Amino acid sequence: MKLAKIALALGIASVFSVNAAPTEVTVLHTSNESVVNATWDDQVERFNAQNPDIQVNFEYIGGEAFKTKLQTLLMSDSKPDIIGTWGGADYSDRARSGLLADMTDYLPTLQKELPKGAVDAYRVDGRLYGLPSVSKPTMLYYNTGLLNKAGVKTSELETWEGFIGAVEKLKAAGITPLAIGASEGWPAHFYYSYLAMRIGGPDIFKDAIENGFGDPAFLEAAVQLRRLSDMKPFQKGYMAQDTANAFAQFGNGEAAMQLQGEWGYKIQQDNSHSKKGVAADSLGLGRFPTVAGGEGQLNDIISGIDGWAFTNSASPAAAKFMEFWLNEQNLGQLASEAMMLPINGNSAKEVKEPLMLRMAALVPESTYVHGFVDQILGAHLGGAVNDVSTELVGGTISPEDAIAMLQEAYDFQ
Repeated sequence: MKLAKIALALGIASVFSVNAAPTEVTVLHTSNESVVNATWDDQVERFNAQNPDIQVNFEYIGGEAFKTKLQTLLMSDSKPDIIGTWGGADYSDRARSGLLADMTDYLPTLQKELPKGAVDAYRVDGRLYGLPSVSKPTMLYYNTGLLNKAGVKTSELETWEGFIGAVEKLKAAGITPLAIGASEGWPAHFYYSYLAMRIGGPDIFKDAIENGFGDPAFLEAAVQLRRLSDMKPFQKGYMAQDTANAFAQFGNGEAAMQLQGEWGYKIQQDNSHSKKGVAADSLGLGRFPTVAGGEGQLNDIISGIDGWAFTNSASPAAAKFMEFWLNEQNLGQLASEAMMLPINGNSAKEVKEPLMLRMAALVPESTYVHGFVDQILGAHLGGAVNDVSTELVGGTISPEDAIAMLQEAYDFQ
């Protein structure tokens, strides 16, 4: 009788072990690039097939909604296990406040495969709460066909005065010079960030973290951005439009230039009427222009290192997926199929598309690489930079009031 009970118990245990539900891993991302999402779908399908005890699911949320809802989401019981991150102060603050999970001991392979400098940028007090994956350089996209119609030479775009002159020529030719989705805040901050760096040097925002916004270069950058906005260089209705509208404007050949990140190449294709965007032989890439007398150089670049962070609900299963997802083979697939720029040098060799190859060369050829300013400064100061930049682009604030707002944000952080 006793043996029968033991056998029955073992049988029940066996049934439960066979039917045990797989561990779920939820990844929250902000990508709306079709080729990227198709590649991720393939990778997730392969991982789930190889690991029946783990079920990985991807969920999408728009970039601005992600920023506004993330803090509340991280405090809820339904938080995802892995979230997209731009690194910077927000990432570090969340790690130190206990909202992220330390997964250092579960990521042995990737700590060896990925570049040490990039991995170290994701360490907080020596521990890993996430990992970097791809480089996101920010550059000036331009339509050479439209520039030619207006008599603009691409060499003119290398200096600020030449750039201003190009805007004048394009407007005179009846061509919208620039497309921007100003309703989202962060697109405008690329203009202000670059101008401040070109005028005050690449370390100017590092100094602002310590000393505030008293450097005259911050005011001059605001003066120059307001000078640009007063020329009315952007598409009609730009202050109410988001980045999707701006990418469509550029992709449809309705605007000559756009200051955007690496992702812009693919999204301007997806959002265009033809789904092909600006023809490859008409699409040019340039660096943000230098400012006469400034301390910054043409080859100083703003480039984020996007990655992934583990929330405090993540289990070792999430780290196991990360070890697979960001391995050399899968990052290589992102390079070859999704036209992304992996930080792993061996993976980056898989980039095939000619324009992406040119883009990939921008970072290693740069004299200085600066992260996205709004992310480096954190939610409070970075948000103030975004707000001020947007008001300058909209022509609704004076340069002096813009700096006063930034200094006030610094004083009361």
